[in-house]
Amino acid sequence: MNPNHPYSRKSSSINGLLRLLGAIFALILIIGALDKAGVSVVLDKKPQDGVVESRIYGGTEAETRPERRMSLPERPATSHDYEAATGRSQRSSEDAYSPEEWLDRFASSARKQALEYGVPAGVSLAVALEELKRGERLQDWEDFMEKVIQPLARLKQEVPRDALRTYFKYSANSRRWAKGLGNYSRYAEQQLLDNIRQYGLSQHDDAVTELLLQDPETQRRSSEVADEVVAKRSASRHQSQADRSSQQREPSSDALEEWESLYDEEVGREVAKEIARRKLRSGEYIGESDMEALIEETNQETGKAMENNIGLLGRKINPDHKDADKMLDITRPENAQARQELYQRKLREHSYVKKGQ
Repeated sequence: MNPNHPYSRKSSSINGLLRLLGAIFALILIIGALDKAGVSVVLDKKPQDGVVESRIYGGTEAETRPERRMSLPERPATSHDYEAATGRSQRSSEDAYSPEEWLDRFASSARKQALEYGVPAGVSLAVALEELKRGERLQDWEDFMEKVIQPLARLKQEVPRDALRTYFKYSANSRRWAKGLGNYSRYAEQQLLDNIRQYGLSQHDDAVTELLLQDPETQRRSSEVADEVVAKRSASRHQSQADRSSQQREPSSDALEEWESLYDEEVGREVAKEIARRKLRSGEYIGESDMEALIEETNQETGKAMENNIGLLGRKINPDHKDADKMLDITRPENAQARQELYQRKLREHSYVKKGQ
């Protein structure tokens, strides 16, 4: 057929149109196949050189996994570890802190509030990390107080009395609090313990403990408890001596009783004071209503320690020994030598000299 014939040109145009439609249809089929395979390609309205957005899904995750942006080196896609932990992919520059950086900022504040509110610093920081993971904004002291400290302090006031005594009356024991929060809050005990271990948060409880030991109020109260314990022990000793004298035909040695009394009073006071200090620093004995229980428990523990005694000074404890701190602990019943050394120092302070020394 003559290619210049009108019908021939019309047929060629129709064939070209059909080929174009076929190509479009084939493209549609290809896109449909890719979509079923879980691959879709999205082009920006104003694409940048070298940038492609894609969503690659598979299986049942196709409806749940978020879009991930892929980009070339000139605009790299980065993922901050802390952003991943908090579940927020976009954070302002002022919020971009790692857990370690955040803890450095708030550790001092946590220790201060532990003394004021009785919430251990370690557990408050562990709870704060959990709140950050939930997407809470904790960027200043007001946030920390409002979203962490105050709720924990309220919980301490609202839990049953037995739970308060068991878990929450401690201002420097985060592990007790973690267990209590596991029972009385939305926080998981194990997750809090993991935070405490991973970030070394117990060190902040240790710092609070040292502050409590140096607190004049703790010193005053421990001295008061020691005085009460000494008075109780003195009354009990005098009663025992009176009962013993009534059963003996010959009176006991006044000198011996004097030395025993001095030992019990001087050494017993220091033992009771140290026991009371350790109990007070736990934060369990807070109000005046707890003092009676504190005195009674301190008295019992002091009695157990003082029962084990040696009449003569033995070989002095080497202060450079690797276990010197443990061996010099006068509150341990087995450390009679440490109490005897303390007794000798007390004698020198009072200018007493035992015969033969």
